Amino acid sequence: MKKIRSIGKWLVITLLVALFSGLSSALFLFLLEFAGKSRSENHWFYLTLPFFGLFIVYLYDKWSPDAHGGYNLVLSEIFDPKKTLSKWMSPLVLIGTLLTHLGGGSAGREGTAVQMGASLSDLLNQPFSLSKEERKRLLKMGIAGGFAAVFGTPLAASVFAIEVLRNKGRKLPDILFIALTAHLANFICHLTTISHTDYHFNVPIPYSADFLFWLFLSAVFFGLVSLIYIFLSNFFKQKSTIFFPNPYLRIFIGGSLISMFFLSSNLDHLSGLGVQTIVSSFSVPTLNFDFAFKILLTTFTLGVGFKGGEVTPLFFIGATLANLLSFWIPLPLPIIVSCGFVSVFGASTKTPYASSVMGAEIFGWEYFLIFLVSCYISSSVSGNQSVYSAQMKDRLWWQVNFVNWLTSK
Repeated sequence: MKKIRSIGKWLVITLLVALFSGLSSALFLFLLEFAGKSRSENHWFYLTLPFFGLFIVYLYDKWSPDAHGGYNLVLSEIFDPKKTLSKWMSPLVLIGTLLTHLGGGSAGREGTAVQMGASLSDLLNQPFSLSKEERKRLLKMGIAGGFAAVFGTPLAASVFAIEVLRNKGRKLPDILFIALTAHLANFICHLTTISHTDYHFNVPIPYSADFLFWLFLSAVFFGLVSLIYIFLSNFFKQKSTIFFPNPYLRIFIGGSLISMFFLSSNLDHLSGLGVQTIVSSFSVPTLNFDFAFKILLTTFTLGVGFKGGEVTPLFFIGATLANLLSFWIPLPLPIIVSCGFVSVFGASTKTPYASSVMGAEIFGWEYFLIFLVSCYISSSVSGNQSVYSAQMKDRLWWQVNFVNWLTSK
């Protein structure tokens, strides 16, 4: 009887978490599309970015300074539960991300959806009198729900919520409730008529020794670029704090530099999510270095204090890098671009299996094996460092030496 009551309780919690995650992500995606469209039609919005930055810092300082920890705070609470996430985290990260995108900052969306899903779910902690272990499950469910709803990939979201923690304590009930939450949140989001980008293609895989060699070589490049992204992400966060300890001054100067960049260039496609550029990468070979600019802009935007995720920019970086490599690596363009799309993400977040599953959900399960190979090679090359500083990691000796060498430059 006790077991039946427990299952019933968790089914209710699952439904509530799915509702919170699905509806909040649907609202977020709707508003994000509106912000991106408004900016693209009115370039003067670039001038507002530094002032939006000041407002973002003010909101966080006034209502919930702890919420500045963002996704890393969520991971930290799973590893070592201490206190319920702030009820202000969800509205703050929503507003902060929308203003960042409206002003032209280069950022993503998954971090926002995950924080909203986790913080809204954590509101159930006290009403249901959850233990520390139960609260860990609750937060994982929030991560899965937010990720699934914002990308439309419930299976990958389920795997991501478990794999991103990088520990071996995986219990079957946790896995089941996480998966159920992800699928329900995705279903609820779709009920609102929100749609996700369709990247699907139909290209046969030319299995051969040459194909495997070029797949391996491209994966090495994806891993190296992921390592560069992780290094610059940490670099800008650390150095901007050292040179400009005042968060208001830091974000204002950073926002001003980003505004000047876009107002003085013809590179608007590098602002915001850059989804249209990702889509075109699958069909139009382009000899440019958009991936390098996107690395700099995203790591700098988030490093100085603006809000948003990193996964969609990582998709952008991987897809455009692969598009450039296609001029020298003789793989079918959709295949190498899709491998770059998932591999840079997997290597940067240390979630190669979740990335492979995501690739299969987005592009087709017939490509799962090549995604798995590419993601694992890329993750191995990039080492155990991650864009999530709270994530558990243990680097190999050569990775330690290489990162130390980069840091010393």
